Amino acid sequence: MALADPRFEPRIRPRLSRRALLVAGAAAAGGAMVIPAGTVFAQNRPASADDFTALRQRRFEVLTGGGFDPADPLYTDVLATIDAAADEALSKLVRGDNRTRVFEDYPFGTHSTYVRDTYNRLRAMAVAYATPGTSHNGDPDLLADTVAGLRDVHRLQYHAGKKQYDSWYQWQIGAPHALVDTCVLLFDHLAADDVAAYMAAVEHFIPQPGDKSYPDVKPFTGSNLVDSSMICVMAGALAQRERRIEQAMEALSRCFVYSNDGDGFYKDGSYVMHRTIAYNGSYGEVLISRIAHVFHMVAESPWEVSDPRHTMIHDMVEKAYRPFIFNGEIMSSVLGRAISRHGHNGRAHVIIEGILRLAKTVDAATARHWREMCKGWLTRDTSVDPLETKYIERVTLFNELLGDDGIQPSPEPVGHWLFSGMARAVHRRPGWAFSIAMASERIDFYEYDTTENLRGWHTGAGMTYLYLDNDNVQFNDNFWPTVDHRLYPGITLSRRELSERKDNRGSCTWVGGATIDGYGVVGQDLRGPRPLIQARKSWFCLDEGIVALGAGISSSDTMGIRSVIENRHLHESGVNRLIVDDVEQPVQQGWEKQFANPSWAHIENVGGYLFLGDRKVTAFRTQRSGRWKDINRHRFTEELHTRRFLGFFYEHGVGPSNAQYGYMVLPNATVEQTRELAGSRQFSILGNNANVQAIEAWDIGLIAINFFKAGRSLETRDGFVIASEASDNAPAVILRRDGDELVIGVSEPRRVSNRVVVEVGLSGYRLVDSSSHLSVDVGSAIRLTADTSEHDGRTHIARLIAE
Repeated sequence: MALADPRFEPRIRPRLSRRALLVAGAAAAGGAMVIPAGTVFAQNRPASADDFTALRQRRFEVLTGGGFDPADPLYTDVLATIDAAADEALSKLVRGDNRTRVFEDYPFGTHSTYVRDTYNRLRAMAVAYATPGTSHNGDPDLLADTVAGLRDVHRLQYHAGKKQYDSWYQWQIGAPHALVDTCVLLFDHLAADDVAAYMAAVEHFIPQPGDKSYPDVKPFTGSNLVDSSMICVMAGALAQRERRIEQAMEALSRCFVYSNDGDGFYKDGSYVMHRTIAYNGSYGEVLISRIAHVFHMVAESPWEVSDPRHTMIHDMVEKAYRPFIFNGEIMSSVLGRAISRHGHNGRAHVIIEGILRLAKTVDAATARHWREMCKGWLTRDTSVDPLETKYIERVTLFNELLGDDGIQPSPEPVGHWLFSGMARAVHRRPGWAFSIAMASERIDFYEYDTTENLRGWHTGAGMTYLYLDNDNVQFNDNFWPTVDHRLYPGITLSRRELSERKDNRGSCTWVGGATIDGYGVVGQDLRGPRPLIQARKSWFCLDEGIVALGAGISSSDTMGIRSVIENRHLHESGVNRLIVDDVEQPVQQGWEKQFANPSWAHIENVGGYLFLGDRKVTAFRTQRSGRWKDINRHRFTEELHTRRFLGFFYEHGVGPSNAQYGYMVLPNATVEQTRELAGSRQFSILGNNANVQAIEAWDIGLIAINFFKAGRSLETRDGFVIASEASDNAPAVILRRDGDELVIGVSEPRRVSNRVVVEVGLSGYRLVDSSSHLSVDVGSAIRLTADTSEHDGRTHIARLIAE
């Protein structure tokens, strides 16, 4: 039975203009799609003054919450937050005719962040002035202070002809975004000459929408491209410059193309930024939020999006965002350096808000599906109140959704998702989700800069993240400043403490896997990060849990090598029971014990663990303290946090050669279920060495193999052989027999070969269906030849039936 959730199949029926439909139809009839000039946006009529006003008004309504009732108690807290932000800004305001800065703690001339932060405060003042229900609403003194502040920051820093210094980002994205928002909010109170001067400054720093202007001139990509386009759409509306908006929309269309290298969305749902970082969260949050704003602003205007390729953004809601959100939390494996930021609570509220706004631009059935999905996330998230936010427009959107009795929350999906484009995988079953983060030649072990994510060294070394229904903050709640960064779950590493330096590039070549019908096999040929460690690591994703195998573990490091099974965050005071082979273990902090050849263990409120093979396992409890400033010197606090952890690891010793490990994680399993599975396993290990790692789960008819070397073969429990061709082929293979049905999936995880050939020693089957790039010959054996010349790591699937 296929377990992949059918709701993940694309079902978008976008509301395209007639012009877009004609373009799409012509493309379908003629083969390859060529987008003619003028089809990026509608161009259905010349722009009028009313069109510019409408764009500004839509943005104004977003910034001020739209038509809400200020007397509604629901808005009391957010209105107070808006007032508090304005009050703080006023308390820092420098007054006087010859001031050299607008706010006393934001001096100009050295750090460009102070230019951005000055505009951010002015925007906060403008929001308080323009939002009904605040104590500052319509306050003439606040208005005067804000208008004067705009004039002075323009005079002192942000004006045409000014040379950029420090960070380009603040001049081209951070500062102008806050500036155009402030001008939208106060447009009716600003002199026309002032608005023209401010927009001339924006054009000076962003001469070509969608392109970086300093320190080098080149096109923006991904989230930065969307930010730049949104800024220029608003700037065009403020300056009433039609061509400026057209250029911004033309630039935005570059987001509607899939990537196969570097930044952008990939067809499998991967989202990469900075060329080498998995970023569906953080930068991915920015992208969907901003693009939803743009789509909403230009709807029914002369600049309405009509490029038929824009529906790929709709597809990404299902492929790129939904797999990584669990009960309202965005998975840490796709947050990049944002994991080290104090105040990033891991909630997916920005993405949810973006999806809800995007839902206003699609057909009714899709909008309903997305709203059900978002309502499920918000109602299952018990860690925070989604209506407790400083963003009034979010309160309006979320309250509207939560109060709609006609929308029923949809459950978390079930299935397996493999993201070859960014070396990530997600496996889900009811009540839990499991994410795997790897590194490759294309994807870094972690993202680092001189101030952020200073100890993220091993997050790409096979780190695994187990999410459970009963713990919505496992990888939040001060996890990152307190966890031992040499004990991330799932990793193989040296015990050596690493230095804070940028040595994060991967050299792993075989990274990826294969997936069919909601099951998956994932693998990583681990090399590094440093000191050099070599290991072959595989994860086999089943119904009850995950089987993890390691082999070929070798290193010359003198500090010793270990493989971590689990390091569960127990929060401030957790005393979850630990049972090993029916014996309850001590609960005191600092306890550690090595067990000789244990069979199983169970952690209360987490699940069970099976230990595969005759190897020593070390269990530990620890209480650790740390500060956010230990891992981030930019966004941190000095507060000391203390948290508890409980886990296990294998010790491979000093200078291991071809060491191995094996274990199974059983999320949410009871003690009884764990004991039973340990005594009557429903799977066998077919291979665990540096060449091949494979299991057979006979209860579900599944065989999964990672061939790390070409020309290898494997005999199954039933005696038939699965072999890879003796050439440049090192595939991942997964097959499942269910009655008369046989499904086979093959992939080329190295993404370098143009062809993969796999032979399965079964006869008596006929082909029913296969992927477009897969040819299947059926006879005395089944021979599959996959065209892998696109080098995307995808799974090529054949479906057969017994004759």
